[in-house]
Amino acid sequence: MASCQTTARKFQDFSLPIDTVAAMQQAELNFDDDQADPNAGKMVSFVSLHHHDPNGQVYCGLTSLANQILVSFDPDTKQFADLAYQDREFCERYDVKIHRSFEADGEGGIFFAVAGLHQLKTNPDAPGGRIFRLDPETGRIDFIARPVKRDYIQTIAYDKLRKVFYGNCYPLRNSFGYDMKNDRTFDMAEPVNSHKARCDNEGNLWGISHRRTRPLHNVREDELEVVRRLIRKRSVADIPVLFRYNPEDGYQYLPEGLPVVNAFTQSIANGIDIGDGGMYLTTELGGLYRVDKQTGESQEYAFHRGGRLEGIAYDADRGLLFCAGGAYYATHVFVVDVEKKKRITPFWPVADHETAERCIIVHALTLTKRNGTYLVYIGETDNPNRAGHLWECQIKL
Repeated sequence: MASCQTTARKFQDFSLPIDTVAAMQQAELNFDDDQADPNAGKMVSFVSLHHHDPNGQVYCGLTSLANQILVSFDPDTKQFADLAYQDREFCERYDVKIHRSFEADGEGGIFFAVAGLHQLKTNPDAPGGRIFRLDPETGRIDFIARPVKRDYIQTIAYDKLRKVFYGNCYPLRNSFGYDMKNDRTFDMAEPVNSHKARCDNEGNLWGISHRRTRPLHNVREDELEVVRRLIRKRSVADIPVLFRYNPEDGYQYLPEGLPVVNAFTQSIANGIDIGDGGMYLTTELGGLYRVDKQTGESQEYAFHRGGRLEGIAYDADRGLLFCAGGAYYATHVFVVDVEKKKRITPFWPVADHETAERCIIVHALTLTKRNGTYLVYIGETDNPNRAGHLWECQIKL
């Protein structure tokens, strides 16, 4: 019988009284105030995860106002190692997150990008987020580019074939492409709008169009007009279609979009290409879909009742997808059999098996195996009164 035993791995074991947090929220502190707080660096979140198979380490991108944004975790010793980004000469005070941006370079290295938390109006001197390459064997970190001045990078996808990055930003909300071979940033006609941007195996960026839609199926035109004119705030008549993009072929619009759920359109949370002709997309409302890469036709493989399905990883040996999601303690991890096209485990709570402490919001996931046991690592974000944890889920199937 399938089982899951979860342990909270604590990089910072720190919490604040609820009344203190409430008073801080009421005070409406700005970025400079927050960074000056002596406890600010202890309230970390785990917002990016990547398992590096050659050395077995799990690389963790953190949110940290003390700029301590890059650590690793050893699944064998259960120990964290600080990779000391905050002590590197290139560290800038606005570098406070590695948010949804680890990407393997295909040559043994790991790309990541730096995000911020400041507001432009209070910190206009912030120069902009950067892309770096980490060499896991030496610990060396090399600067790649600052694609958009004054804007910070929320996510990147990487096209290994063309050596092109795609990303979106905060606080100015730019989308960009960056051609590493020619050191050139270029604009995107469609926004990069996935929470974790992804390219498929052919190097195509996937996204949801802001320009093209298709009407609801099996609804008459006069009925669609009723929705558009009279009840448009409560429903949708037109569904934005999916697109694939690369610089050579441009935008390849698919005939379909993601399914509507309770009259809401869905946005992409994450995705993965396992090489079977489909792109597996997760959504912020909790859906897991296999989308045909040519037609855009989608099949629902699972739906997480807690919403926000942020984490997905694949075990090719057994054809299994490991997924996790949820917010405000409705957080779960589960397994989907690709061949069976369905979930084959319960929705296991992301909660420590000894203390019952639970993950508040799932933000990232990565997968490894040890001695026949799957180790699923889940990153926690946005806990308001304690540090986020790295959740280790030992799954046996």
